[in-house]
Amino acid sequence: MKNRLSLWLLALLAFPLVFSGGDGDDDSGSSEIEEIGEIAFMSRAEIYVMDGDGKNQRNISNNSSWDSSPAWSPDGNQLAFSSNRDGNVEIYVMEADGSNQRNISENSSSDSNAAWSPHENQIAFTSDRGGNFQIYLMDANGENQRNISNNSSDDSSAAWSPDGKQIAFYSNRDGNWQIYLMNADGSNQRNISNNSSADTYPAWSPNGNEIAFGSDRDGNQKIYVMDANGE
Repeated sequence: MKNRLSLWLLALLAFPLVFSGGDGDDDSGSSEIEEIGEIAFMSRAEIYVMDGDGKNQRNISNNSSWDSSPAWSPDGNQLAFSSNRDGNVEIYVMEADGSNQRNISENSSSDSNAAWSPHENQIAFTSDRGGNFQIYLMDANGENQRNISNNSSDDSSAAWSPDGKQIAFYSNRDGNWQIYLMNADGSNQRNISNNSSADTYPAWSPNGNEIAFGSDRDGNQKIYVMDANGE
């Protein structure tokens, strides 16, 4: 287990920041971020976008309700985000310029933490519609919503592997928050961090070989990195 920082951990260090790096077609497996196009972030309960150098900051959600947790689509053309503008927190999608904002989860429970699949056809999210927080999956247009973690404990914050075959998340099913991994259909769920402290917010390296996460195992919150198999 390695306690170290690298450029690809920036989004985990300040998770409201989400980077859009262009067309997203680089399959080189590089662990460096070579180019940052635009950065989406939350400020004063609104979604903002700025250039990679911090210039040209603008409010793109422009709503009087609470908007948060922006997530770029892989092609950089759309943003998913959470909003309570319809009375409860739901998943919304808008174009990168803020136009065409629409509710795609459309449920009376709390839906949040949207995560686009690398192939852009699905969105994973966290919902308590079954009585506890679970990982759900839906098509990118909001159709075909289903619970894929299916556990009596709380599961949260899905993170897709770069190849779209696996989803990392954190769960308290073993008594404390730990990092789990499952196949994209919800099968083969297993604890990969295996520690008595709280491990949360997994984030994959671009090449899919490592997973970063937050943990308080040293007495205060730090960023850890482990191999994708938990070693």
